[in-house]
Amino acid sequence: MSFLSALAFRIKGQGSEILRIYVLQFVTIAVGFLVSVFIARTLGPEQKGIFDLYNTILALASDASMLGISSAAFYFFTTKEINFNVVYSSSVLMAFLASSFFLILLSAVLSFFPSVLPATVNLWLLAAVLVATYLSTHSQIWSNLIVGLGKPLEIYKVNFFSTVLLLLSFLLLAVTFGLTVERVIVSCLFVGILVLGIQLYIIKQRVDISFAPDMSLFIPMIKWGGVAYVGTVVNTLHFKIDIFMVEYLCGLGGVGVYTVAVRLAEMMFILDSAVIHTSLKKIATLQREESRKYTTKISFVLLGMMSVASLAAAIIGYYFIPMLYGVSFDGAVRPFLFILPGIILWASAKPISGYICYKQGTPMIPSGFALLGVALNVCLNYYLLPVYGLTGAAIASSCSYGLVALLHVLYFVFDAKRVTTFRESS
Repeated sequence: MSFLSALAFRIKGQGSEILRIYVLQFVTIAVGFLVSVFIARTLGPEQKGIFDLYNTILALASDASMLGISSAAFYFFTTKEINFNVVYSSSVLMAFLASSFFLILLSAVLSFFPSVLPATVNLWLLAAVLVATYLSTHSQIWSNLIVGLGKPLEIYKVNFFSTVLLLLSFLLLAVTFGLTVERVIVSCLFVGILVLGIQLYIIKQRVDISFAPDMSLFIPMIKWGGVAYVGTVVNTLHFKIDIFMVEYLCGLGGVGVYTVAVRLAEMMFILDSAVIHTSLKKIATLQREESRKYTTKISFVLLGMMSVASLAAAIIGYYFIPMLYGVSFDGAVRPFLFILPGIILWASAKPISGYICYKQGTPMIPSGFALLGVALNVCLNYYLLPVYGLTGAAIASSCSYGLVALLHVLYFVFDAKRVTTFRESS
């Protein structure tokens, strides 16, 4: 049995599904890597920088407009055991209303304060973000509820299908009209609409779905999700703030190069997400002590797995990034190597974050940790980026990821001791 297989089968009763997910993930990673190389070589650093900036703004806009509804959907469906149709319908309607309100508010703010965003962000780019935000919010709700149904494999099937579609659409454009950043973004929107249809079809196969929103759920879901919302936005900002700082100090070319390092490093999260998605429901529904032991086991599994995978990635990336992406992206090698330690630490702390949010029902704690991570990231970038360039940004991000992971572990250990002490005193 391979090392990866052995790690997967340590999670009792879920090894088979995890391995199937990994097969899909590795193929998806390979296709996604081809997409990344093709985009970089075709567009070049500056045009790629615009595309990366679009993706960064989209991530922030979709998370900022969600109000934590996707997290609340998972919590109310699994922990509160509310009917799937009711939770799904209520979540989708709330997300649509919240996204619409947020996007209108954002448009109004930008009309009065256009300098808030970089000068390269024009009205066309913002319009694309508006459309993509609706697609992204539905995907978040769909993914969480599919995990709640115990069918995370479906998420990875859809991810694989969408990645293949993107590659085919980019290749078709390249040989017909030529590839520009605008056409790349339009292709992403088109694939996103197709994916929406597939997601609805998958739900219909699993559940006799009907649109039945329950208005009485709106306030409880927003109250619970509101705390998770802060954490989601702060966590997204934690992983994206460095890109805006790089754009400000190094320009779009710097963004294009730096995001090669960041995206390749973040591909490592695809490895841990299989374990997280297959385990999150169990973490949320087991008895507290059993859930704690299960969470600890998964964290150690992820620490070992991510360490081995990251070491291999570092060796391969050192030689292959310049070869595959071209000399224009040589500057991505060192940032890639320096950001990997933070990726390893944060991946191993994710199960603990899930335990705190969904078992304890206290998402404000990870939110506070993420806020401290953002503060450290900004401070370190302020001092390191002007001196060490893109490598400084990677060091800052890696240190902030490590801090957030350490805070999760310390809280988890302290809470376990507190519960033990309380039981012994009783």
